[in-house]
Amino acid sequence: MTGPEGYVCDVSRTFLCGDRATPAQKEAYRAAHDFTQEVAAKPRPGLAYADLLADLPEYPKAYDEQRYPFVLHGIGTDDEPPFVPFPGTPEAAELEGEFRENMVVSVEFYAGEVGGQDGVKLEDEVWISPDGPVILSLYPFEERLL
Repeated sequence: MTGPEGYVCDVSRTFLCGDRATPAQKEAYRAAHDFTQEVAAKPRPGLAYADLLADLPEYPKAYDEQRYPFVLHGIGTDDEPPFVPFPGTPEAAELEGEFRENMVVSVEFYAGEVGGQDGVKLEDEVWISPDGPVILSLYPFEERLL
């Protein structure tokens, strides 16, 4: 979404349709939630992008084929650098740079299996303050899926 003065807001939530979540829906939601929250807690001024990639949380490998291509990306007046891809890609091998104070990044994950009926996309914006990461996204998560 583009807001005042052209600034971009990039937050994703998945909602439950119906009264009860299936085990597959809960598993996908938990995987996306835990991944994004763990990654969002890591960026600090001076942390190299490669060091973040070396310390990513685990997630079910069944989601590999359809996962979003980036662990996180910059946000400002557009989706902008850095674009930090998952390890094992050619882009990750060439990745250089580090997080800087006052950067804002979007951390995201899509959990869904090829051929599966259910999928979950979650994303939060994170400000890299002098003291570490601060989650800017205020919209709550779907408690019935957690």
